[in-house]
Amino acid sequence: MRAMRLLVGVGIAGLIACGESAEDQCKDVIDAVCDKIAECSDLEGDAALDLESQCLRTLKPSCEGADNELDSVDECVDAIKGASCDDFEAGDGEFTPPLQRACTK
Repeated sequence: MRAMRLLVGVGIAGLIACGESAEDQCKDVIDAVCDKIAECSDLEGDAALDLESQCLRTLKPSCEGADNELDSVDECVDAIKGASCDDFEAGDGEFTPPLQRACTK
């Protein structure tokens, strides 16, 4: 599950933005990432939903105490949602360059 390692590797709590609270912004990014992980898996139906739920349960606690800011969380979320599965998973534990640009400060 390279995509989950990707998130842990980049420190998801650092991926947040202005506007809502830092914790809420972090959760928005995690929602997009977990949705993409399920979308890119070979699983379907309930199994894909279970994978997404597991991802959310695993990663959302990392948002507690988040205080870093991005220029635009919307840009990051849109980049994650718009990434092909090949591009999303190609980072081998890190965001690929397009996601790095959109999802880091």
